[in-house]
Amino acid sequence: MGYEFTHSEENTIKSIAVKLIDSTKNDTDLNLTDEELLMVRKMAILHQTDDSLLVNTWTKANSNMNEDEAKYTLDLMLSNMKWKYFDASKLK
Repeated sequence: MGYEFTHSEENTIKSIAVKLIDSTKNDTDLNLTDEELLMVRKMAILHQTDDSLLVNTWTKANSNMNEDEAKYTLDLMLSNMKWKYFDASKLK
């Protein structure tokens, strides 16, 4: 069996999702906490190793999205914004 998120980690992912949506709507900085930054790093690793778990969790965190929309926003966040390589300077 692969990795599973704890309830706390799921809440952190939900918090990142909310901040991502708000920052996109309002064109503002994400202002992620250290805990959220660490989760983004973990998400980037899982995106490459266990994408189905990540997509399922991201879909749950974004209850208004279907699976295709969740995959699209994950790709946007982790690829286009270069978080896959976790350069913290990109988040400031």
